[in-house]
Amino acid sequence: MSDKPEKFIDENGLRLDGRRVDEIRPMTVEMGVLSRADGSCYLEWGNNKVLAAVYGP
Repeated sequence: MSDKPEKFIDENGLRLDGRRVDEIRPMTVEMGVLSRADGSCYLEWGNNKVLAAVYGP
């Protein structure tokens, strides 16, 4: 193991994935995606995908 800390932001102020420090990953949100649910939402944030649904009172 190295004693040298890993560098997450380069000398140009960019993260390892090319984003600036004040940028977030691309995000997509869709509401009402499931017709049989009382409420639903689909979220994509970076490589993460989430589908949430609410049923009942």
